[in-house]
Amino acid sequence: MSALSATPTFPPIGSATFNADAYAWAVHMAGTFTTELNAAVVDVNSDVVTVAADKATVAADKATVIADMNTVAADKATVSADKSVVIADMATVAADKVIAIAQAAAAVAARDAAQDYATLAQATNPDAPVRLNPRRITTALNIASGYNAESVGPITIAEGITVTVSDNATWSVN
Repeated sequence: MSALSATPTFPPIGSATFNADAYAWAVHMAGTFTTELNAAVVDVNSDVVTVAADKATVAADKATVIADMNTVAADKATVSADKSVVIADMATVAADKVIAIAQAAAAVAARDAAQDYATLAQATNPDAPVRLNPRRITTALNIASGYNAESVGPITIAEGITVTVSDNATWSVN
């Protein structure tokens, strides 16, 4: 077999003539092509492995990001729960303030009623040297038969309130 440095002369297509140099050259070229093809496949496989490794790294990075996001979500949930506790505490404080305001209003009303009762006691005490009467009548009043009544005026009667002076009774406003 001769050196394969040059492309041999091939017999015409369909010829039964065998050319050993052409055959050797074809086998050599097929081997070279196979070797180059195998090398290319190895390069491609290497690139595929690199891409797969890169994808695995990206997937791991995504998993880390998702884990970090879950941690942030858990932290946000904790903060939200803490805010709920603060809001509940604020609602309790607000409710306590409402109760305190209601109690203060009740205390003022009780004080005013006590002053009114004290004034009424002084006004109706037969031994008091001075009698007091309010200037406004706010509840229905009936002066019974056989009694006389006296008020120091001016006197006003609230709307819808009735003062009844029975037969055989008098009411004087001075």
